Amino acid sequence: MDLALAMAPAALAIAASPFGIIPAILFLFTPRPRAGAGAFLAGWLLGIAAGFLLAALAGAWLADWSPGPALPWVKRGLGVLLIGLGARNLLARGKAAETPGWMRGIETATPAAAARLGLMLSLANPKVLLLALAAGALALEAGLAVGSGLAGSALLFAAAASATVALPLLAHLLLGEAALRPLGRARDWLVANNGLVVGGVLALIGLKLLLG
Repeated sequence: MDLALAMAPAALAIAASPFGIIPAILFLFTPRPRAGAGAFLAGWLLGIAAGFLLAALAGAWLADWSPGPALPWVKRGLGVLLIGLGARNLLARGKAAETPGWMRGIETATPAAAARLGLMLSLANPKVLLLALAAGALALEAGLAVGSGLAGSALLFAAAASATVALPLLAHLLLGEAALRPLGRARDWLVANNGLVVGGVLALIGLKLLLG
């Protein structure tokens, strides 16, 4: 399987999830919109790349330590975890949820705090991290070798997975304040349909890992 095609499903799943898109839009409504949104994007991208690298290095270590069908079982385990998380999100959709603390703090966040938030919401978020780990496992199965091309593959994956997080900032750079109204509507829709979107993408990637 082509390496880019192997990584594409997990990249699309992260890109379609609201974990990064919602805060990327929220930062554009703060007093320093571009600085905050840009710093958040940098932290988000770094966290996703780190998760991918972690999976690739761990998978290569497993292959050296225990030659044989270790990687397929790792994929199946990740698939089961993703399906379970997806089902939980689908079952919980529509329930009222308290606004997360990180969301309430965005209004006063400095660029440094925005970068830390991006890193936390990607690398420390189990759903996004599992998708990044899944991409690393799929890339290894497709023939990725731990060497000079590993960092480039991680950055390529992170850039593809972060496209929707970069899009609000790009719209603001091109359109200025005129971009805020449609971005606000997109934010409201994602907040209202968070469980459905997240549950669907997690379950689909989980099924691919489990049955692929």
